[in-house]
This record gives sequence, C-alpha cells and structure tokens, in this order.
Amino acid sequence: MGRALPVKAALLMAGLLIGGCSWRGPQPLEAWKAVGSSDDIVALDEAAHRLVAVQTKAQDRTADGRLRLRLELANLSDKDLPVQVQTRFRDASGAVIGDDTPAEMVVLPAQGSKAYQAISLRTDAAAYTVSVNTVQKR
Repeated sequence: MGRALPVKAALLMAGLLIGGCSWRGPQPLEAWKAVGSSDDIVALDEAAHRLVAVQTKAQDRTADGRLRLRLELANLSDKDLPVQVQTRFRDASGAVIGDDTPAEMVVLPAQGSKAYQAISLRTDAAAYTVSVNTVQKR
C-alpha cells in the first residue's frame, strides 16, 4: 500500500506531461519592432514580451466603414499586470495615417485576460499596429 501512492502520482504526472505537451495556450507577443513592420501586435518592453499574450484577435468594419479591432490580452504572470495599450492605424499601403488611439491603461488580472477594442476614426484605415508596454510601479 505504501508504494501504490507514488506509482499513482508518477502515472498522473506522466499523463499530465504528455497531455500538456499538445496544449499551446496563449503565445507571447513578438519582440518590439518599428511601426510599419509586418507585425500587428508588438511588445515595447521585455516584461510585455514575456508576460502578455494575445488569446484572440478579430477585426471587422463598423456600419459606417471604419476598421474595428478586438483583442483579448492575457496575463501569463501570477500578479495583476498594468499595461498601456495603443493602436496606430495605417492605410492599405502601410503608411501611418495619423489615426492613433490614446494610450489606454489596462490592468490584466493575474493569470487572466481582458478585452481591448479600438475603432479607427477614418474609413481608409486598412491595417494597424497595437503596441503594449508594462507600467512600472513607483
């Protein structure tokens, strides 16, 4: 009876490891790259790169033709994480059109996620770059 528990625990752990290998979960953001690059969501600092992930991403058009973006940002850490999120809209050729959202403070709950939405002001917006950076506590 004394050996049954360690064997069961070892089998359970092996099953979790094997089963867990196929689950990818949220992926960290790409490292920072200049606006206008092919990346549409960028981390502006190392903490954002390591601790923030995008669980879902969708875009569509409003009834009046403006580009709408919806993201679900996930916190991969065990503590609440304040981040600033900003969207810079671009035209079909990738040129910045001067349609930037204000930087928005979003507090991502520990091991949780929060929705972020941005809507362009102009109908010629065809692409975007969302930048995310962590906010340091003072």
